Amino acid sequence: MIEIVEVTHTYRVGKETIRVLEIPSLVVGPGERVAVVGPSGSGKSTLIQIIAGLTLPTTGRVIIDGVDIGALGESQRDRLRARRMGLIFQALNLLGGFTALENVLMAAKWSGIKNKFERLQAATALLHRLGLNDRMHVDVRRLSHGEKQRVAIARALVHQPSIVLADEPTASLDSVNKTVVLDELLALVREKGATLVFVTHDTTLLSAFTRVLTLGPGGVVSDRSPVPGE
Repeated sequence: MIEIVEVTHTYRVGKETIRVLEIPSLVVGPGERVAVVGPSGSGKSTLIQIIAGLTLPTTGRVIIDGVDIGALGESQRDRLRARRMGLIFQALNLLGGFTALENVLMAAKWSGIKNKFERLQAATALLHRLGLNDRMHVDVRRLSHGEKQRVAIARALVHQPSIVLADEPTASLDSVNKTVVLDELLALVREKGATLVFVTHDTTLLSAFTRVLTLGPGGVVSDRSPVPGE
C-alpha cells in the first residue's frame, strides 16, 4: 500500500520557489492499477521519484507498506526499494555489455534472492513468458527497443515486488509494441496482486487501469475510474 500525507515538493530558481507537486492525501491500495496523467511539468515523474524514495519530498510523508520512507537512511531506502518495488523507466537503464538474462539475474540478486538456482529459475521463467526465450543470451545493446522494454519488465518483476512504478515505459514504442508491452505488464501485475502506478501521456491506454489520477500545476486535478472505451 502507498500512503501520501501532505506531500509537497519545491525547488528554487534564483529567489523564486517553484512548487512542482502538492498532494494533501493519497492512498493507493494493494492490487490497484493507477494511471497517472497530466501535462508536462505537472509533477508526474516527481511523484514516481518520491514514491520510490529516490527523491525526498520537501514536506510531508510517504508510507510504503507501513514504512515511513522519509525516516529511513539512504541505504535503508535502497534496500526497501530493491525488495518491495519494481521500477520501469522510459530510459530503461539496462546494463550494456550484459545479456538480457544477466540483467535480470543481477536485479534478482540485488533484491535479496540468495539462492542462485531460484534466481535463474525466476529470471528464465519471466523472459520465456515475455517472449524472449531465444534472446536471453543476447547483449541487450543488440535488442530492439520493444525487446529491451520487455527485459526491463522482467527485471522489475523478477523478485515479485508488492509495488511496481512505471514512468512512461511505452512512450517510445510503436502502437503494436505499446499494446503488447502494456498487456504483458498488466497481466503479470494482476497475477502477482501487485500495485501498479503507471505514468503516461497516452490517454488511449486508460481503460486498462482501475483508476486514473490526473495531475495539474501543483496538485491533483481529478481522481476517478476510467471511462469505458477511453
